[in-house]
Amino acid sequence: MVKGTGNSWRTNSQVVKRVGEDMVAEKKKEHNIRDIAKKLGFEFHEYLEVLDVFLDNTPGVIEDFKFCLEKNNLGKASELCHLIKGGASSIGLELISGVAHEIEKACKNGSVSVVPVLLEKLEVLVAGLAEERKSMA
Repeated sequence: MVKGTGNSWRTNSQVVKRVGEDMVAEKKKEHNIRDIAKKLGFEFHEYLEVLDVFLDNTPGVIEDFKFCLEKNNLGKASELCHLIKGGASSIGLELISGVAHEIEKACKNGSVSVVPVLLEKLEVLVAGLAEERKSMA
């Protein structure tokens, strides 16, 4: 079982179902890089520089996460997701931050059965953002 918000508990299948539903809904939403930059008070070109650093580093962190997961090092895996969560949140990428947070919680709770679905979602979001950024070059 996976601990939910508050005092509620959700089963792994409920988490997977919710994640699948979220992915469909989120595909309809795209990151609007210009709006995020403006909301955070960045000049657009400055935000792109920060975003580029995030996009350059995150795939490597995800690979390190996968390695830790293979070695059953859930503590380190959780720390890596915490890093992604914080980085994404600090630059207004709430969808990515939220998924990383869910993975972090799953690792802390030992609920690794939900991690593959969440990890796929994280990778899709990061890849989509990278494509969006590339289209602005």
